[in-house]
Amino acid sequence: MLYGTPQILPPLWWMQWGQVIAAGAFGFEYLLGIMIQVFLLLLAYAWVRGLNFATPALIDVALRRFVCVLPWSALVLLLSVVLIEVPLMLKNFPAFAEYFPEQELFARRLVIARLAMAVVVVAAAGLQVTLALHVSSLRRAWREYRQMITRAWWPLGWFAIIALFHFFVVVAVQENVGKGVGEGTALWVAWRLLSPWLFAVVAAWLLASWVCVYQRFGRATHGLASAPEEISAF
Repeated sequence: MLYGTPQILPPLWWMQWGQVIAAGAFGFEYLLGIMIQVFLLLLAYAWVRGLNFATPALIDVALRRFVCVLPWSALVLLLSVVLIEVPLMLKNFPAFAEYFPEQELFARRLVIARLAMAVVVVAAAGLQVTLALHVSSLRRAWREYRQMITRAWWPLGWFAIIALFHFFVVVAVQENVGKGVGEGTALWVAWRLLSPWLFAVVAAWLLASWVCVYQRFGRATHGLASAPEEISAF
């Protein structure tokens, strides 16, 4: 289908609307990823607390808690679409191309947009776990997360530095091994297939560690890390 579609549809249509389809796919992948993250957060929480649970029951809880996380996830998705995806889509249409020159778009505007998104996501890193594990209101989650940062800014800052260091090491290893074995070789293909698993292991470990950090310092902040009723019922 991927090879045949360009032969059926006009190349101009494919160039203009392909980015729109890609933006829709990105939104689906993002929300699906958030759902999986909520499940992993609850799984790590149950392990840390020593709770007994059945996997299907935990999936049901994750679906319900995902609804609580959805307002924040939707806000991040909206910002990403407005700042990144919309300029990429509009640059392909003649009526808007002059407002989004391709060279400036990739050289400056998208770099600034991605940096701004990274700052927002890092600054509000605890909102997702707060919504997934504790509260159902975005305003209340932000208030309690702000209280936790105020009281435990030193250990939380060090956790962020350690997480950044590990991701930097993983990216460096991936890039250097890929260049070392030679791009396009059989070893390079094998490494490109295996390296995402390395990312997954590090990400899962840091996610579980983040739950432990939240459990410790959130509880110290007026008992913010109390268990949701659905998990406590296991």
